[in-house]
Amino acid sequence: MVLAVFLAVLLTEKTIRGISFFRAIFYVPNLVTAASIGVLFSILLDWQTGTVNKLLLSMGFIKAPINWLNEPVYARATVSLIQFWQWFGPSMIFFIAGIKAIPIELYEAAYVDGATKWKVFWTITLPLLRPVVLYQAITSLIGGMQIFDVPMTLTDGLGSPEKSILTMVMYLYNTAFKNNNYGYAAALGYALFLIILVFSIISFKIINRKSIYE
Repeated sequence: MVLAVFLAVLLTEKTIRGISFFRAIFYVPNLVTAASIGVLFSILLDWQTGTVNKLLLSMGFIKAPINWLNEPVYARATVSLIQFWQWFGPSMIFFIAGIKAIPIELYEAAYVDGATKWKVFWTITLPLLRPVVLYQAITSLIGGMQIFDVPMTLTDGLGSPEKSILTMVMYLYNTAFKNNNYGYAAALGYALFLIILVFSIISFKIINRKSIYE
């Protein structure tokens, strides 16, 4: 979200050329299904035939192939990278829409008073973006809690290595459709709902609290 806000502010500047092109490019990863991206990265990071290892070996950065998806740290980093790459674009579009809705007169008055761009961002742009930030925070929280496609297709579908990328929805799926324990899976679904509800309320209270100026 931090990168999305930064890019949204940057790409609303009229002085930058090719703004529409960059907006489209940043949004493109979201058009590809998460399962397809998971399969793609599993091929790219394969320790024997993967393009990443071959490229690093040819450039001399490593001396032997690295089994990326067999190390918990690398596996988690890969899932995080994919989620980051796929979703910062849509968040950026929402923030751009929010910035466009801010009256231009506020910016003009601030610049007339001698405010810097940094001051304008902290006192005008960010406070007036609060509803968009709240929406993005809650939807990102819900999406993160429900992540399934990428870790499911990246390795063996069981959260390997060492269950490092096992998510609650993956656990629910395996419990219901692989172990045929539908009652326990239903209980997990209710538990996930309650966890999301609690954290959503906390996020709402923190972000939507009134400022000292109000």
